[in-house]
Amino acid sequence: METATVQEVKETVVQEQKKGKRKWLTRFLNFLMYGGWLLVVIVIVSIIILISYLTR
Repeated sequence: METATVQEVKETVVQEQKKGKRKWLTRFLNFLMYGGWLLVVIVIVSIIILISYLTR
């Protein structure tokens, strides 16, 4: 009986880890869908401009 409970605990831990990864991925994809991609592009372009300005 003890091995069954240990297995159940391990399965629960694995399921929680998968949910955590899915939850993070879902939030990130929602962020990108609602205009977050534009913010990411702006940040990348501003970093490129800053680097080119500092290396003159």
